[in-house]
Order: sequence, then structure tokens, then C-alpha cells
Amino acid sequence: MATPGTYETDLFSTSAGDLSIMFLGHSSLLMNLNGINIFVDPFGQVADYPSLPKADVILCTQEHRDHLDPQAVAAIRTPATVLLLNPAGAAQVDDSIAMRNGDKQMVAGLQAEAIPAYNIIHKREDGNPFHLEGNGNGYIMTIGDMRLYLAGDTENIPEMKDLHDIDVAFLPMNLP
Repeated sequence: MATPGTYETDLFSTSAGDLSIMFLGHSSLLMNLNGINIFVDPFGQVADYPSLPKADVILCTQEHRDHLDPQAVAAIRTPATVLLLNPAGAAQVDDSIAMRNGDKQMVAGLQAEAIPAYNIIHKREDGNPFHLEGNGNGYIMTIGDMRLYLAGDTENIPEMKDLHDIDVAFLPMNLP
């Protein structure tokens, strides 16, 4: 696990201000725009969350522990933190907002749109996909004039062909 100050960070200029994106590990990110801290998929095995700043917004792409770790969420959450989760994740976290594929939500002056995230090739031994269509979310975040795609746990699904004007994308590498 990396220690604070050792995480890889990129800086982007947007019409809303400078956006820093810190890669914490696995699918976990910390973005900061004008002092607003936006966390994606908090997972305690990749970062020391108690040492990180408090969250204004938390986005979780699905309910699995490596994307929605209750201890990591508790370490960065305040009473004012807004949590955007898929419906199964929202059922596990009090005072959160459930977003289904296609839903849009304005939060902290930013727009989040839930995008499908699922498997079509990788399946369990019983033939069922690891991630079912309609359950998980990817997100399009509109930050000023920049559009970020946070794909979530997904494969190269047909819906990706409909995405346009994406400036930065975070895509899973999938197993193995």
C-alpha cells in the first residue's frame, strides 16, 4: 500500500479549474477540483484512507467490497458527504443516492451520469457473468468542459460505442 504523497497524480486544466486525479490503486481514485474531494471506489487494501482528506463526494460503481469498502467509506465520509452508488450499493449505505444506468445527478456543481457496466465474456463456472447487466455503474463525470469516463467493472460492452467527447477514461484491464 502506498503512503500519502507517493500516489501517482495527474493534473488537468478544465474550464472549472485545475483537476487533480490521484490513482490510489485497483479502481480507486481521489480527484480534487477547487478543494472539492471526489473519491471513486474506496478500497482499504490500496490506500490508507484515514490519512486522506475527507470526501465531499463518493462514487461507487458496484457493491462488491473492492469498490465499496465500508471501512474506507467511514474513514473519509462526513455528514455532508454525498454518496452516489448503484442500487445494490445504496441498499448497504445509509443516506446515499441510488443511481441506475442512465440516471443523472448534479452534485457539488458537477454532473454525474450512470453508464452501464457489466460482463459479456468473463463468466463464473455456472455460466453467469461476474457482473450482471443493469447492476453496476460506470460514470461520466462532466467537470467544466472536461468529460471523464469511469468505466467500473465492465468489459468492452456495446454501450461504449455510444459514448462521445470523452477527454479522460479509466478503463478496467480485466482478468487475468
